[in-house]
Amino acid sequence: MNKTMKFFAVSAMFFSAFFMTVNAQNYGPKNPQYKKEFSQKSPEERANIFVNRLNEKITLSEQQKKEIYTIKLNEIKAHQVLMQQQKDLKLKAKGDLEKILTPEQKTKLQELKANRTENFKGKPYPNRPAPYHQGQKGNSPTSPDK
Repeated sequence: MNKTMKFFAVSAMFFSAFFMTVNAQNYGPKNPQYKKEFSQKSPEERANIFVNRLNEKITLSEQQKKEIYTIKLNEIKAHQVLMQQQKDLKLKAKGDLEKILTPEQKTKLQELKANRTENFKGKPYPNRPAPYHQGQKGNSPTSPDK
């Protein structure tokens, strides 16, 4: 492998390990602070924040900062394109569905959606069992109480 390929392979492994660490620290999309901080920022700002945080943890050289910034910026921009494509696909599918349904079926579907929204209030996953919590009697998948 040439130097560029090695660099990208090592970078990919590094980023994977870094993201697992970040996730383990519960700083991710489910964290309100994370959402607030990143939701209104440009791709350039987000990549810069990433590099700065990484630099605080492992002290990067200026060359590493530039290269990591470029990699992260490309990733963020590619992700934005994918998210837009997904949004467009959902809108197209919704439009195609609307063309097939009769007016009565459309009305019934709207009622079902309204009821679904009402049923979800206050319940993160209404039809799923409670998550397994280690140490609670009877919740283990292998518990003799079940």
